[in-house]
Amino acid sequence: MIHGFKLLKKKGKMREKAFPAVILIAFLVYVTLTNKDKAAFFGADWQRTGVFDSNIRAQKREVEWWKFKTDGEVTSSPVIHRGVVYFGSWDRHLYAVDIKTGNTVWEFKAEAEVPFSPAISGDKIYFTSVDGNLYALNLDTGERIWKYTLENSTKISTSPAIVNGKIYFGSRDGNLYSVELSTGKQNWRFETGDFIDSSPAIVNGAVYFGSFDGNFYAIDAKTGKQNWRFKTGGEVISSPAVSDNVVFFGSRDSYLYALDANTGEEKWKFTTDAFVDSTPAVFQNRVYFGSRDGNLYSLDENTGEEIWRFETGSPIDSSPAVFSGKVFFGDFEGSIYALGTNNGKELWKFETKGVILSSPSIAGGLVYTGSNDGNMYVLDVNSGKVSAKMEIQVSENAQSVDRFGVYELTINHTDIFYKNPWEDLEIRAVFTNEDGDNIKIKGFYYDTDKWKVRFSPNKTGKWSWLIKFITPFENLEESGAFTVKESDHPGFIRIHSDNPFRLVFEDGTLFNAIGIGGAVRDSNDNGHPFDDWGMDGGFVDIPERPEWGKYYGNIVEMDTYLKAYGDSGAGFNLFRWSVDNFSFKLWEDISENGNRYLVREGIWGDRLVQALGENGLRIWMTVFGFDHPFDYVNGTEEKGEALKRYLNYIVARYGAYVDIWELANEAEVSNAWAIFLADYLRSIDPYKRLISVSWEKPQLEEIDINAPHWYEKESEFSSDLRTSQKIDEAKRWGKPVVFAEQGNSGANWDETSALRMRLRAWTAFFEEGILIFWNTSQIKNFRHPESANLYIGPEERKFIKILQDFTKKTDPDIKKTGISVLSSGVRAYGLESSDEILGYLHHFNDHESSINAEIRLNIPKDGNLEWLNPETGKIVKSEKVVQGTKVVQSPEFSVDLAFKLKPEE
Repeated sequence: MIHGFKLLKKKGKMREKAFPAVILIAFLVYVTLTNKDKAAFFGADWQRTGVFDSNIRAQKREVEWWKFKTDGEVTSSPVIHRGVVYFGSWDRHLYAVDIKTGNTVWEFKAEAEVPFSPAISGDKIYFTSVDGNLYALNLDTGERIWKYTLENSTKISTSPAIVNGKIYFGSRDGNLYSVELSTGKQNWRFETGDFIDSSPAIVNGAVYFGSFDGNFYAIDAKTGKQNWRFKTGGEVISSPAVSDNVVFFGSRDSYLYALDANTGEEKWKFTTDAFVDSTPAVFQNRVYFGSRDGNLYSLDENTGEEIWRFETGSPIDSSPAVFSGKVFFGDFEGSIYALGTNNGKELWKFETKGVILSSPSIAGGLVYTGSNDGNMYVLDVNSGKVSAKMEIQVSENAQSVDRFGVYELTINHTDIFYKNPWEDLEIRAVFTNEDGDNIKIKGFYYDTDKWKVRFSPNKTGKWSWLIKFITPFENLEESGAFTVKESDHPGFIRIHSDNPFRLVFEDGTLFNAIGIGGAVRDSNDNGHPFDDWGMDGGFVDIPERPEWGKYYGNIVEMDTYLKAYGDSGAGFNLFRWSVDNFSFKLWEDISENGNRYLVREGIWGDRLVQALGENGLRIWMTVFGFDHPFDYVNGTEEKGEALKRYLNYIVARYGAYVDIWELANEAEVSNAWAIFLADYLRSIDPYKRLISVSWEKPQLEEIDINAPHWYEKESEFSSDLRTSQKIDEAKRWGKPVVFAEQGNSGANWDETSALRMRLRAWTAFFEEGILIFWNTSQIKNFRHPESANLYIGPEERKFIKILQDFTKKTDPDIKKTGISVLSSGVRAYGLESSDEILGYLHHFNDHESSINAEIRLNIPKDGNLEWLNPETGKIVKSEKVVQGTKVVQSPEFSVDLAFKLKPEE
C-alpha cells in the first residue's frame, strides 16, 4: 500500500504531489525538507518529495538487473536515494542495493521481520521491525547507531515519519510515539483505543493517522495532544495523504474519506464494496486509491465524484504511485499495473509469483516494486518490461554421449518474468544428425531459473541442435553440437515384427522381461522418498547420503534396493512407476487455467528413472493414478488442452528414459478418454513408445499392450496352469500380455508363496506373457483380502535370477511349441525356433516324490541338451542328442525342471 503525502513550499506557493509510500498495513509519507535535514522516503528527485512527476524526471540510468531475491516476502516499498535502493524483507534484513548493478551494498539483520518501509534523513536510515524495535543505521555502511525498543517488545506496525528532528511511528500497543532523531530517546506517546497500523503523515505541525479503534486522529507534533478525531465505521489501516489542507484516507467501513485537515470536518466520502486499506495518491485534482473489491478508483479531489474505475478482479492493498501520466499499483494476484491517469486504460501489466502489498517507487524511468514472492523488481516505466537484457545460457551434460544414452541441455534464464514458468514460455529444440534427420524435442521448467531439454539419440556420429526459447517478451536462440558414440545399449522396447506377443529391443534381441513394482513415496514425511522405499515402508536401514542434496535424501537405500533387484542382483529388468498410486504425484494442479507441477517431486522422478536405468531396469511409467483430473469427453476443450499440456511435460521430462507409457492405473476411464490421450501422446512422443492403460482396454486400436492385473492365492500344484489360463485368456486380443500388477491375495507371504512365484514366472516366459510383481519386501504377512502383493525376499530373488540367466541370449524368433509328455502327473511347456528348443516341466500332482519324465522332442539338428533345476540353478544333466524325433528321459526331479537344446557349433 502507498501510505503518504507530500507538501512542498516553493516561491510562496503551495505545491502538492502524490507520494507513494509503502507497505503492508500502514505507512508513512510526508517529510519536510530543509538544507539541514535532507530526507527521503519514496522520492524520485533530489528533493525527496515522493512526487513521481515528469517535471522532475531524473535522467534514466541503465541497470544490469531486474530482480533482487530475498529469503522472505517483500512488503516494504523501496526508498531510492543517491543510486541505492533501500527496502526490508520478512527474512529479517534491511537491504541496500546498487540500482545499477543489483549488487548488495550492505545488509543489516534485524531481530525480527522488516515488513515496512525505511526513512532516510541526512546520513542515517531509520526503520522498524515487528518485534518492537526502531533502528537507526549509518546510511553508507549499514552499521547500527542506536536502537529504541518498546516495552514488552510490542509489535511496531507502521513505517516511520521524520520531521524537524523527530521521528513518529505507531504500535500494536495502541500508541503513537515521538522519538528524538539523534538519540532515540522518547519525547511523548499518544494512546488510542486499539492497534495503530496506519503510518503517520505530518503537515504544518500536525500528525495524522488512523487506528483500529475506528477513529482518525490529528495531534500536535510537539506536544502529542489531540487536535481532533473523526469516527468512521471500521478500522483505519490506510495511511493518510494530505493535499490543499484536505486529508484523504480509507477505512474498513469501505469508504474513502476527505476531511478538513484543520477541523476534521467531513468534506465528502466515497463508498466501495470492500475494505479500503490502500493509501490514496493525490495529484492534479485527482485522488487514486485501491479497494479490496478489486478496483482502482480515480475520484475528483474536490467533490469525491468518480471519474473512472479499473477492475483487476483481485483485492488491492498496494498504494498507487503517479508518474508522467501513469498510475502504478499491484494486486493480490501478483500483478503490477500501469494505467493511464486520464481514462484508467491498462497500459501494461507485469505478473509476479506473489501478492503485491509493496507500493511502487519510480526513479530514472524505472519502477521498483516488491512482491511476496521474495523479490524486488525493476521494470521499465513505459513498457513494463524488465530493465535488463533478456538472455539464456546453455550448458550440456557431456560433449559425447552413448547411443541411446541421454544428452541433456540446461538453460539458465531468470524465471522471475513468468507467473507460471511451466507454461508461460515454450522451449523448442531440433536435433539433426549427419543424415539430415530432424527430431523435435520440447523442453521443460526444472527449478529456479533453470529449464532443461533431454534427448536420447538413436544414431551414432555428429549431431547438431538448435534451441528456440519463446517467451511473451522476445524469442531467444542458441545452437550447438555433440557426438554420439556406439554402445552396447540394445535400444528401446518394441513389439516383435512376426510375433505380437513378444517384446524385443530395437536391435532385435529378445526382451526377456520380468518386472517389479513398488511404492515410491515419502512415507516417513522427512522430505524424500528414497529412505523408506517400498509399500511396506522400507528395505534396509543404512546411513544417509546428504551429499545428494535436499531433494534426494538417503539415495543409498534406493541404490541398495535396486542393486538387490536389478541386473546385478535378481535380474528384474522392468520397473513400473505408478505415479500418484502409492507413489508421489508430479502435478500441483492440472486445470483449464493453467497447469503447475511440483518442483521437488519432479526432481525425485529424475533421480528415480536415472537410478533405474543404472541398474538395468526398463521403465513402465503410469502417468495418472486412480484419480485422473477429469474426463475430457465429459468436459470442455480447455480441459482437453490441460491434459495435453501435462502429457507434453511428461514426454519432455521423462521421454528419454521411459520405454512404456501407461495412461492411468486402475482408473475407470471412457474409451474416448483413452483414445484422446493415446492419440495425442503418440503424436508428440518423438520415440514412439508403446502405450497401455489400466483398467485395460485391449480392444482399442490405440492401445498397444493388454495389461490386466492379477492377484490370487492359487494352489501351488496349479500355479503353472492358472498362469497359462490367464495368459491365454488375455492373448485373444492379439497384443502383448503384461500383467502390470501380479501378486497374492490374502497375504503377501506364506510357506508356498515363493514356490508359486517361481512356477508363475517360469510358465509366463514359456507362454509368452510378462509378469510385473507388486513387491512388499520388508515384512512378511502383509495382508489384504484382494491384493496382498508379494513378498520378494532373498529366496524369491534367487529364483528370478536363475530364470533370467536361463533365458539370456534366447533367440528372439522363438515361439510356442507343443511338447508331448509320456509320463502322468507332469505338464510341459515348450518354445522353439530354427536354432533352439526350450522346455519347462511341472510335476503338478506331487511335490514330495521324485519322477523321471519321458517327453517326445523333434530335434532339428544334432546338439546339446542341458537340464536345469529352477530351484538351485544347477545343471543336473547334459547330454548329446542327434537329429530326429526322439523320446528323451529327464533326470529325476520332484517339482519342476527346465531344459535347453542348442545345436552344435
